[in-house]
Amino acid sequence: MARLSFIVTIVAVALVCVFAQELYSDRYDDVDLDGILANEKLRMQYYNCFMDTSPCKTADAKFFKGVIGEAMQSQCRRCTEKQKELLD
Repeated sequence: MARLSFIVTIVAVALVCVFAQELYSDRYDDVDLDGILANEKLRMQYYNCFMDTSPCKTADAKFFKGVIGEAMQSQCRRCTEKQKELLD
């Protein structure tokens, strides 16, 4: 009986590990996306960063470039609530 309990516990822990997904960092949740989109120079810097035609000049651009593809494909499954609002 103790062995069965041990096996059930191991399986439960494994399932929690598989299904628990860490959210993206909320470090850049307060970036002014409207301001970036309204500023042609900034908008082009971000665009060129995302398209790999020039280096990413800011830490937030590097972060967004790294997660935007996965976030779009997974329908923002790992996004915080604020990130979901920004993505919409």
